[in-house]
Amino acid sequence: MGEAAADDLDDYSVSTTGQRPASEEAEIKLARSHPLYNAKPGKDDFFHCPFEGQQGCNHRAIKLKCNYDKYVDSHLKPFRCKINSCIDLRFSSTACLLRHEREAHGMHGHGSKPHLCSYPDCERSIPGHGFPRRYNLYDHMKRVHDFVDESSLPVSSSSTSAAQTNPALVQSRKRKNVAPAEELHGKRTKSGATAKEQLSAAPTNMPPPSQSRREEEQRRQERIVQWTNSRDVVIAHLQSLNRPEDVQANMQRQISGAMADFFKITSEIHGAG
Repeated sequence: MGEAAADDLDDYSVSTTGQRPASEEAEIKLARSHPLYNAKPGKDDFFHCPFEGQQGCNHRAIKLKCNYDKYVDSHLKPFRCKINSCIDLRFSSTACLLRHEREAHGMHGHGSKPHLCSYPDCERSIPGHGFPRRYNLYDHMKRVHDFVDESSLPVSSSSTSAAQTNPALVQSRKRKNVAPAEELHGKRTKSGATAKEQLSAAPTNMPPPSQSRREEEQRRQERIVQWTNSRDVVIAHLQSLNRPEDVQANMQRQISGAMADFFKITSEIHGAG
């Protein structure tokens, strides 16, 4: 059965009309139109992968039909991108397809780049020129604007929009950041503290050791998230390749860019460690 299944791959294709079904369930049903998905349990009451025994297949006999369908998915890669330039790309699951559409085409809410920079003079504060993810915005504000106060980091598009449309809000945040140190210094001076105490209470640009450790750990966690997402993008691109002909010029650029980002983030994590 395995050889017959392999021979059928090029003779039987999924629908490529480009029309997105009304739900993910409908899309899965449409993609799984190959006869292999109509298999019945064997004499042992187990489902056997049709590619069992072939190179690259390590699937074992199973009881559940849903798991058998996933076995077939991994071989046929029935899910296809709806964008014309990527119409020949195949994916083994809707998760891989959605990740590709999100990363390569900015679909599913990421194309709007909802996270805007809080600094009104920055071009990234303009709607449509923000960032698709919050950690991208956080990294930009740290690198470009020397942003250090995590408490004022915007958490949604509405909050960032409010900061962008109200410059006074940004200025008030800056004043709040320096107020505690100034008030502490003033109170200790008025209470008749010694010169040594006043010196120790004076504002300083060096954060306490515990705060530095927390900030360093938070930065590392942000980098780990970036590394994980970058790795998933690389995996999604590679999983979409079923034969050498799939590696077109556009796909080569996407894979090269994804790999470059992945190794850059990896080097930064090793350097910080």
